Amino acid sequence: MSRRGEKNSSSSASPSSSNIVLFKAENAKLYAIPPRENVRGYISGNWRLDDCIFTGLLRITEDPLPESEGGGYQASIRLEDVDDAGSIILFALCPVPYGARQAAVEPACDSSRNFVLRIEDTESKKHAFVGLSFDDRSTAFDFNLCLTEQQKSEERRRLAAISRKELPSTSATPGKDLSLKEGETIKLALKKPTISSTSMSSSKMNPVSLDRGPQSRPVEEKSNVVVASDASQWQKF
Repeated sequence: MSRRGEKNSSSSASPSSSNIVLFKAENAKLYAIPPRENVRGYISGNWRLDDCIFTGLLRITEDPLPESEGGGYQASIRLEDVDDAGSIILFALCPVPYGARQAAVEPACDSSRNFVLRIEDTESKKHAFVGLSFDDRSTAFDFNLCLTEQQKSEERRRLAAISRKELPSTSATPGKDLSLKEGETIKLALKKPTISSTSMSSSKMNPVSLDRGPQSRPVEEKSNVVVASDASQWQKF
């Protein structure tokens, strides 16, 4: 079972009261594992049941980093146990620095349910590699996705911080007051537009007849009467 955005309320379980729980799963198992055998990675099939060193609660928290370390947030994988009094006791811690996720958490090459964690002692800074196993694949998928999303979120935060630093700083000095005081007037010299002779001549249009049909012209009627040149030709008609 996982929970995102849950505030951590136990001071014994975390170094800071402002960390946020991004993921939680019960019955997580840790194994003492042999060294890496080949370049392919760790083979979880070689882990023996007798080498299980822990079974309990796993939480992924997001903790703020001090400004001396560059600020921002860092994910931490916490393996925790509960004592008889109900207090949470930290069994192992796996820091997951930004940009170093693969070095801190490595998937097993033969199973999607198993991983190898680089646990670290907070005081001596000594580290060791242990095997992590979940009972079902859905929990293992959520665990892996949570780490991926946290790295992406931290990348967006860092890019936004860089963008804010690159923006020019705005001055707090108020701008000059250009408004008119009471009783002040202004004069505007407006130039009268002139129209050139070329534009005037082009604006004149020739009159156009509204009658778009053929113009009616008087037609001279041709007479079919033949005028006789002499009186003798009249007799033929």
